[in-house]
Amino acid sequence: MIDDHLTCEVDFSTISLRIIYASVGESIDPAADLYNIGLPGWSGEDDPRRKPIKVFVNAMMNDESGNYRLPKTTLDSIGLSHEELKARVLDCHSKIAEKLTDGVGLSTQLIDSQIAERVILSMLANDILVLPIHDSFIVRRGMEQDLKTTMQNVFEQATGSRGKVTSEYLRSPKQFGITKGEIEAEILKRKEDPSCGIISTDDVFRAIQSEEPDNEDYLNSWRQWSQGSPARLWLSESQHKDVIDYLSSPFSQTLINLL
Repeated sequence: MIDDHLTCEVDFSTISLRIIYASVGESIDPAADLYNIGLPGWSGEDDPRRKPIKVFVNAMMNDESGNYRLPKTTLDSIGLSHEELKARVLDCHSKIAEKLTDGVGLSTQLIDSQIAERVILSMLANDILVLPIHDSFIVRRGMEQDLKTTMQNVFEQATGSRGKVTSEYLRSPKQFGITKGEIEAEILKRKEDPSCGIISTDDVFRAIQSEEPDNEDYLNSWRQWSQGSPARLWLSESQHKDVIDYLSSPFSQTLINLL
């Protein structure tokens, strides 16, 4: 919850692999699942083999010595030996195979952190609080699309390529014990109900104008408020100016560099 409002989490999917592909000039379909290494019967992002493959690929990027191994029971669940799994990963990602075994992980994490900083500050500049968890971000529901757009724009500015983002709705205390599908159905119902959405100031203004004339005092008050400098929810005016100045500074513009 943020200020008693439900939240959602938006995540960069396969960000390290996408950063590496961008560094060699390869554009990857944002819809592609880069942990799909062509195993038979693959069922998409819910495939139980995907998580250990993700662990293995990310460990490989940070393991210059090549000593890392998944547990045998995990390899058995995937249906491959260590050597077969490694060969499949490198074959599937042949265009970046050399980088995957060259300890590139720390460099991608640096770029990842720079992207995260820019996302957080860009949202904060618009007075939207973002809570970061590695390469995912939590905002109030209703701010989800703004966050997704900002994440995509920042990733493209940093890499020259489009990224992939996915969202997950976090549970309120009342939602523990129900399935993910039930939560998504509840969210869809709310999205289709205009009374549950975030209302723009233009809509408010039009609604006020359509009311009877005895609202004129309120309308005048609203005009006075809208023409002034609105109070910041999270930053003082000087802090907000610092954020804007930093985002437009040459240092910030040149901070993000590819591998």
